[in-house]
Amino acid sequence: MKAKFRLGALEIDVEGDANEIATVAQSLSRRATTLALNPGPAEEESPATDPSGNGVPEPPPIPPAPPAPSDSSTTGRLPDARSFFAQHTPTNNREATAVAAYYLKNIAPAGERSSTIGKDQLEAVFKEARWKLPSRIDQTLVDAAGAGYLKRVETGRYEISNVGHNLVIHTLGGAAENA
Repeated sequence: MKAKFRLGALEIDVEGDANEIATVAQSLSRRATTLALNPGPAEEESPATDPSGNGVPEPPPIPPAPPAPSDSSTTGRLPDARSFFAQHTPTNNREATAVAAYYLKNIAPAGERSSTIGKDQLEAVFKEARWKLPSRIDQTLVDAAGAGYLKRVETGRYEISNVGHNLVIHTLGGAAENA
């Protein structure tokens, strides 16, 4: 299934199942609301022209991109689960499960990395991150998959979906930095 969303001048093409597209739509709706409540300066406020004086506006400066979460060039080491959770601030167990799956796939030390996550790994990451353990960790994985953040690859094993990836990177903790 494909969908196209427009947020101001930004046009976004999304491909996935209905749950994934609905999750992206909700995230974009929240982002649009945030932008409507906190608009940036109007374009007319800075009518800069090029040095030749021919009236062609200069493009706005491009801000430097923030380092990727796995970029250890500034700190010399990768973030642990606790600091990664602190950076991405999940608000419920489903979001925390997506953060944990992303952490295991992309951020964890090389010996601990895994493209899939099960209840034992989720429990270990939750403990390292000092996230309150749910009473049924296996059900938390099912719930995160139901929300579209994970895809089931086999019984009890899941991998992060595109929706979960986008949730962690673009929505949770520092959405303004990543937008």
